[in-house]
Amino acid sequence: MAKNISLPWLIAVDFNALLDEDKKKCGSTMVVASCPAFHQVCSVCELKDLGFRGPKFTWNRGNIFECIDKALCNSRWELMFLNIVVFHMLIIKSDHFPLSISFGNKIRTNSPHPFRFLSG
Repeated sequence: MAKNISLPWLIAVDFNALLDEDKKKCGSTMVVASCPAFHQVCSVCELKDLGFRGPKFTWNRGNIFECIDKALCNSRWELMFLNIVVFHMLIIKSDHFPLSISFGNKIRTNSPHPFRFLSG
């Protein structure tokens, strides 16, 4: 799919996979080896984790805590949208922390097309 998209794009979702060992507390530490396909997709699609502000972990069960909800973007997105900040909000009625993405007020665009998103 990424080969057919030449525009800036962002994916923000519960990936149910980890990119780094420091995104998990307790449980198995075999993070990188546990989901090589996810790492490969991120590499091939040149996706970058935008980081976050707020609580370090977005999901927990018992004493296992993980940061599996994240926002990933390609380089075109990162160059077009300046001052992006991803916030881990407080849990209300879920076992996941919702994500909030702030665009700030600086957007660079040469595109005549409006910004759109796909809600899943």
